Amino acid sequence: MRKASLNANHSFKHFGKGQGVSACTFTDERQPLWHSLVMSAAERESAYVVDGLMRNDVVRSDIHSTDSHGYAEAIFAVNHLLGISYAPRIKNIGDQTIYGFRSRSGGDRSRWAIAPDKLVREDLVVARWDDVLRLIATIKLKEATASDIFRRLNSYAEQHEHYRALKTFGHVIKTLFVLRYVDEVDLRQAIEQRLSRIELAHRFTHDVAVGNPREFEQTDKESRRLPRTATGSSRTPSSAGTACTLSTG
Repeated sequence: MRKASLNANHSFKHFGKGQGVSACTFTDERQPLWHSLVMSAAERESAYVVDGLMRNDVVRSDIHSTDSHGYAEAIFAVNHLLGISYAPRIKNIGDQTIYGFRSRSGGDRSRWAIAPDKLVREDLVVARWDDVLRLIATIKLKEATASDIFRRLNSYAEQHEHYRALKTFGHVIKTLFVLRYVDEVDLRQAIEQRLSRIELAHRFTHDVAVGNPREFEQTDKESRRLPRTATGSSRTPSSAGTACTLSTG
């Protein structure tokens, strides 16, 4: 950004000695950019993925893809409870931890092709399940945004119990996704296609922009946010994707 802004942060990796922000855009298989948002470059955009999905009142997404920056285990849980299949492209997916449930029958797992690395803490989820459902209802009813909720949960010195319960439930959903991702070629190809669409949209906006498309002149979030472009009255399920670019300041 060319001017000072409260939500611009230093990021040596991307901006050197400068400050900047991240601009995220959302698109679906019809190709409209139906939502965009701007956040601090110091924040992880995983919670903002849910914010964007809650903004699309025209087409209900049934599957959503992001790159690794939009991935978090708690977001797997939130999207699952919202009825959206979360299908990110995770870097080094072979290094992901696989979770399983404690065997009540004491069966032999030594012959399993893929054995779990850790066990799910079921007690954490059961103890906070009602609180988790209230949190999801708050997001669904748009009483508060997911980014605000997660920012508050992450502000505590120790990991909040609600967040631990969400993350633990997300271990189960993430494990199922990783096993599907490894086993299903069609799923991997579909994820790549979704993310390719939005990368092409970024190239288009870069090519038609006047001046330096990597810089913002506006200092407040609302001025930098693109207007919503979703139109029509369709309520059919759709696939969607999110990707972020970095703008310097």
